Amino acid sequence: MNGFGTIKWAAERISYKGQVKDFQPNGEGIMEDEENQVTSSGFFKNGFLEGQGVIEDKKNYITKRGNFKGGKLFGLGEVKLDNGDLWRGQFGPAGVVKHYAK
Repeated sequence: MNGFGTIKWAAERISYKGQVKDFQPNGEGIMEDEENQVTSSGFFKNGFLEGQGVIEDKKNYITKRGNFKGGKLFGLGEVKLDNGDLWRGQFGPAGVVKHYAK
């Protein structure tokens, strides 16, 4: 499947709606994980957030916003926790590389 479409993984209760290439999320879209209450939106590449995006974890009350690489924050981004703490800075493979605000 290529173009705009919807993909559902019934066993994991995950769905994706957006641009698709070779049956994988590729391009702008929204992925919802019903079981873990996580919504990912933005630009996807080979099934993972790549570039600008947002991950909202409603179960743990965490929001991640910024630049993503392989589904993880990479480069400039921020993480907001349920207690109001805001971590803003440069992210790398190991997490926060340079912290700007808390």
